[in-house]
Amino acid sequence: MLLTSVRRPCFDSRFNLCIFSSHFFQKIVMSISDRPLRIALVHDWLTGMRGGEKCLEVMWRTFPDAPIYTLLHVKGAMSPLIESKTIHTSFLQRFPFVEQKYRMYLPLFPFAIEAFDFSDYDLLLSTSHCVAKGAKPRSGALHLCYCFTPMRYVYEMYDEYFGKGRPAWQPGWR
Repeated sequence: MLLTSVRRPCFDSRFNLCIFSSHFFQKIVMSISDRPLRIALVHDWLTGMRGGEKCLEVMWRTFPDAPIYTLLHVKGAMSPLIESKTIHTSFLQRFPFVEQKYRMYLPLFPFAIEAFDFSDYDLLLSTSHCVAKGAKPRSGALHLCYCFTPMRYVYEMYDEYFGKGRPAWQPGWR
């Protein structure tokens, strides 16, 4: 109900929503089990500190022992707090030009997120606008997703993200 009342939140309202959601997730976690749960945080990619990454940081503050799983990580592009944590990346991290042209590998993203082994975790908390919501928990584990606006550059707003008239596929990309 709260999400539907916010059309395009400014950063402050998204940050407040992240804090609200983080407390909500914490209450859910406390109600699930009497014992401490093994929790993993899952995020699409870590290429810069934008709204989603700031929400991930809030989630991490709530669950400071949780490692972060992501498709790829551009070292030095994140806040010092996130950079100091355990970050597991997918096989995409080893692909050529992935740090600059990661969107080129979009068709592989679902396979990459599903390739992670989350068998050691009781709970996956994902923050996602793309594929992190597709992370597969082990049998009997729970996956809760804070889902952002889907990646608008795929279905609209292409010109705003990449520049007017720029083709989706650049000659010479290999």
